[in-house]
Amino acid sequence: MQTRKVHIIVQARTNSSRMPGKIIAPLHDGKSFLEVQLNRLKKIDLPIIVATTTNDCDDVIVERCNEIGINCFRGSENNVLNRFIECAVSINAELIVRVCSDNPFIDIDSIEYLVKNYEQEDYLSFAINGTPSILTHYGFFAELVNIRALKKVALSADSKCIEHVTNCIYQNPSRFQTRLIPLHVDEDLPLRCTLDTTADWLLLQNIYQNWYLERIETDFTYIELINFLRTQPNMLRSMDKEIKNNSK
Repeated sequence: MQTRKVHIIVQARTNSSRMPGKIIAPLHDGKSFLEVQLNRLKKIDLPIIVATTTNDCDDVIVERCNEIGINCFRGSENNVLNRFIECAVSINAELIVRVCSDNPFIDIDSIEYLVKNYEQEDYLSFAINGTPSILTHYGFFAELVNIRALKKVALSADSKCIEHVTNCIYQNPSRFQTRLIPLHVDEDLPLRCTLDTTADWLLLQNIYQNWYLERIETDFTYIELINFLRTQPNMLRSMDKEIKNNSK
């Protein structure tokens, strides 16, 4: 597939129930986690677009994206599936790298690996110790999904598919061609680098200020971040608490 048909679509909104404005809240240097993530993604040789909502509160997302040269698409807040489909159609994307804005330290190498190893599947991502990466608390990994599969899901009119976009694809391998690339992460480490709560925000700010800033130019892999967290027992305890508080 020609790379011009592959686009990174970042799902972003500010109206979070647990911590409104979490992705645009200023860090100690005035930047936000939205900017941190987008600047990381710009290192990949793929076009990027942020799919946000038509709500007035998300005007700030468009403003931040304009400041760093990232395009935006605005669609439904509640029907995220349709927002992705309409966004993909508007840019003529055939294959989507789906990224959640709640994952500021997303692993760049793993995205490039997915694109390089794509074999016309409807869905391609990782299985971490047997669990689809999207269902973990790690916050390091993206998904690849083609527009045909998303349109097929939309036609089913299943309400369970509207918010989470890809769950009705990877959970239905009999209907879709799916592949999960196995990865192993130390199961004894309670790792949580996704942003959902105020406690998450404080933890990620700590990583940003005391580890990430030293690696902006050289970049890093998720393994290096995990190795850093191994040396931070207090952070791991806090992450473990948030995992337990936010596990369904």
